[in-house]
Amino acid sequence: MGFRSLLGLDKSSDPKSREDIPSLSTEIVPLKEAWQGNLPCVHGATDGCATHNPAQTAVFFDTSLFAGSNTSKIKPSGNHKSNDPPDTEEHIIPTVESFLPKSVDSLTVLPKVHKSVAFSLAFYHVQAVMASPDPSLTAARLLSCRATTGSNPALSWTVQPLIQPATGDKSNGHGNLLLKYTLSFGIKADLGSWTETVQHGRAVTKEMLIGSGYRDFSPCPHTHLAFTSHKGEGRDHFRYAGVHYTRKKLKEGSGSSKWIEEKGEWKSEVLEEPIEPICCARCYTDCHVEISTVPGGAVVVCVSMYKDLGEGRHWADAKWLSLARGVDLQPGAREASDFGRMRRAFVENGLSL
Repeated sequence: MGFRSLLGLDKSSDPKSREDIPSLSTEIVPLKEAWQGNLPCVHGATDGCATHNPAQTAVFFDTSLFAGSNTSKIKPSGNHKSNDPPDTEEHIIPTVESFLPKSVDSLTVLPKVHKSVAFSLAFYHVQAVMASPDPSLTAARLLSCRATTGSNPALSWTVQPLIQPATGDKSNGHGNLLLKYTLSFGIKADLGSWTETVQHGRAVTKEMLIGSGYRDFSPCPHTHLAFTSHKGEGRDHFRYAGVHYTRKKLKEGSGSSKWIEEKGEWKSEVLEEPIEPICCARCYTDCHVEISTVPGGAVVVCVSMYKDLGEGRHWADAKWLSLARGVDLQPGAREASDFGRMRRAFVENGLSL
């Protein structure tokens, strides 16, 4: 399996065409000696996010951990070098250690939520966090990432982990690992010489397409979000803005390949009308979108995605498989009453940006 397959970027990763989906009945036999893994944000010898490797100095990177990949296909993330002032003390980059077998099941990573966000989280990362004496501390050290990539406009992104306490008799005592991705970018339509102080009544409208580098988001294997165009309008001494978007979701039902598409428009003059969240019943993913205007007429688009990765005990866990390989949950496994739970957990823990 190639690197693109591990990221869910070609058809060979479709679970319907695969025969090697793991089973919970398979015992995972740990290795006698630990091996070092890559940080999820590291995709090159001097790579990393602004949290883990702000100076982009030499860092541990093992290309073999992208199972079956061709090293020429593994490229550094393209993250901008951090503009933060240097630490007064020497910056220590944390390490990841695992006793899991180096199999495809350990090394398969979550599909990208956006092509510019190089965050490759594999099952061995989840297991290393949840098997540690203090999962909350370990998750914060290994999985908390932030970076900026691209230009005109720049795309800023963060990843925040949270351990949701265990409930019920069948839990492992630590709970579930939740993950929040937050991606944001700004856009602005050029209205030429028009300003809010213009005295004449002429209205000016400018529409523009949103570039492919910022347009498409994939919250999970079963949903898709696209921002297609942006409109700026100046009239009656006020500036207005609009953003057209498309939401797609695979029809509920095991194995369904039919996409349900909805188109909508956000308008700055209708601020009280939020965009409906995308909550997936085929895996544990929720997606929330917030769009706002800032002084100067720019529009900021913020996409937050929440995932429940499970307890990290077995790579055949239904939550993990549904996210990493697109294997549908059993019908009814995730009910509508669970939608929004992960977002509420982050808000209650003060981790909402």
